[in-house]
Amino acid sequence: MLDDQFVQKYFKNIEGYLVMAVSFLRVSEFPYKNFDYNIRRAEALVRLDGYLEDFLYNEGKKTIGPFIEISKEFVESFGMNRIMKRVAEALKGEIEVEVEKKGKEHYEEIGKQATRRLRPLLLKAKKMLEDLGILMDQILLEQAIVAAASAFEAYLKELIVSVVALNPKVRKRFSPEINERLTASLLYEYGQDAKRAQAEIVADMVKLDVSKIKSLLDRLLHMENVFVDRKTELKISKIFAVRNIIIHQAGFTDPRFKKMTKSRSSIDKQITLTRRYVLNSIGAFKQLAGRVEGYVHREGK
Repeated sequence: MLDDQFVQKYFKNIEGYLVMAVSFLRVSEFPYKNFDYNIRRAEALVRLDGYLEDFLYNEGKKTIGPFIEISKEFVESFGMNRIMKRVAEALKGEIEVEVEKKGKEHYEEIGKQATRRLRPLLLKAKKMLEDLGILMDQILLEQAIVAAASAFEAYLKELIVSVVALNPKVRKRFSPEINERLTASLLYEYGQDAKRAQAEIVADMVKLDVSKIKSLLDRLLHMENVFVDRKTELKISKIFAVRNIIIHQAGFTDPRFKKMTKSRSSIDKQITLTRRYVLNSIGAFKQLAGRVEGYVHREGK
């Protein structure tokens, strides 16, 4: 016969493992969903850069062109092109008669009046094209890099908040940092929710630094190296360096950036980004987040 104490202890342990498993599964849904949305925004910025280039330098053949082809196909499908052709031929004769009747000077005057009325609109269109040109000058690509890095940073913080708040064993791993910063005012800020307050303390440890991220995820999930190899670490380090120099120095290089990235660019010269590089950087963040997600799910099983 099993005594009641043994049975209670056994089921308590089982309950603990189930709670841990459910916790890992619960934490992964919303942080990654938010990450996926934000990373798609970064990708959209890169595509927009391509759309603008096509619009400004290729007459919109790749962007506006498909819409024109859709309307053209629609018209041809209903046989409206033949009707429109007959209408144009009929109007041509009437227009020639009207021009001959009113004279060339009449239409020249109408043209001058139209030009005067259209001038403000033309100036506005010119300003719009100038603004688009400015956006084409690296700005969209720079913002895409910043958005992608921020998406990954936010993902890590949201994931940490969920894991730490739901799992007392994980909270214990970070007890030195929690004990140092947990105050009455912080508890008040989070509505006396001690678990959430402790989780936020740990989430504040997230920094866009490869070694710190690696160490933090190791403590949080016992994930030895989220980056897998040195090559990926160097790649992500460079992306973080590019992100930082965009935010803090408007993209102009300095000695520290050159040393970190081994860049051959001269000091105080603005970095040049390509759509391929930015898309590869976004892809790198997607792989990292996917790797963490896979680990969280595996731990939750």
